[in-house]
This record gives sequence, structure tokens and C-alpha cells, in this order.
Amino acid sequence: MGITRTVNTVTEFTDPTFTSPDIRTGIDDINGNESILIAATATAVNEITVTNAATGDAPAITATGTDTNINLSLAGKGTGVVDAGALLSATAIKATELFVGATGAEVQILATPAEINLQCDISAQTEAITTGAISVTKRITVLDTTAGAVLFTLAAPDATMLGQVKVINFVTDNGDATLTLTNVQGGSAATTCTWANVGEELVLVGGVSKWNVVSEGGVVLS
Repeated sequence: MGITRTVNTVTEFTDPTFTSPDIRTGIDDINGNESILIAATATAVNEITVTNAATGDAPAITATGTDTNINLSLAGKGTGVVDAGALLSATAIKATELFVGATGAEVQILATPAEINLQCDISAQTEAITTGAISVTKRITVLDTTAGAVLFTLAAPDATMLGQVKVINFVTDNGDATLTLTNVQGGSAATTCTWANVGEELVLVGGVSKWNVVSEGGVVLS
């Protein structure tokens, strides 16, 4: 530790090494303005730990202390809020748990990433197929018959899909798209559904064992 000079009774240090320094009120910047204030809690047992990182790793600010489970709080002053703009514009945000709600009454979000994607991410909800089985879990299916007329299949829903809406739309026409309705009921009480023109659409809603017809948008049920 090198002591360089003393100015107005304030001792300045160059690259000092302190072990567990006792900083009473805060840290000022080079202009003497407050930079970090430290508020004391008489019986404090929890704190934050700042950890640096090697190349390729992320530095961390972590809640640590005596308690087994410790929240890490951020708060604005008065009506101010925590501005998450920079955080939300990041290319990736990682979280192992998510809680939402008023302070002290937060509710944990228990939906899995796959479930959240299915509900909120249109790209994750949508499939484009040219032949074969239509997805039971994806909410939107677009049919493509570029290769010519195609027969499609749709498995029955199970109890977990009760109330799930399924939209099947025809987007590329080079021949009819036909779906057997073994697992579909209602509508025209038909056994097949045929899409002949781009934009035609069948809307279904899941039951415990069958899909129920909600809308027949231009398609032919026979």
C-alpha cells in the first residue's frame, strides 16, 4: 500500500489493500459526490456478494448470508421504478424461477418454458406441413400442397388439451388438402374435411377425447 499525499486532512492512497474495511456511510466519487450509500441494519445477517469473472463467464451480484433463502431486491425512490429497459433489450435473460405480484405477496409462475412458448410465442405455436400428421399440441397449422393433393391426419386430444383452440389454415394450393375427421365431431357431422382454396380454415376446440368443430371457414365437410 502506497501513501501518496495528504490533502486537507484527507489521506489519499494508491492501490491500497483493505481486508474487511469498516465503511460507515458510503463511497464518494472523485469529485466528492455520493456514489454509493450504505445503510446499516443493527442485526444484519444477509448481504450481497459481488464476484468478478474470467473470460467467457459473467460477473455476479448475489444475495448471500445466514438465511437459507434470500431475495434480492431492487427499488426506485418515491414513484420511481426499476427501469428494466436495458435488461429487456438484452439478447438473453436467464432465470431459474419467476415470481410476480405485490411485494410480500408474490406468486410463482409454475408454467414450463414449453408451456409459456406455446401460449405466447406465435412461432412456437405454428407449424407448416406438406404431408402427414398435424400436430396435436401446436395451436396453428398451415397446410401446403405444393407437391400436389395431400391426405393429412390429426390425432385425438387428451384431457390436458381440454379447451385448447386448434386452427388449420390452407396457405399454398397445388391440389386439395384432405383430413379424415375420425377424431372430430360437430359442425356438419362429416367424416372428411377438404381445403381447396388458399385462406380456407377449420377451427377446432379440444375435448377430453375428440376435437369439436367451432368454425368451417370455406372448407368442405362431407
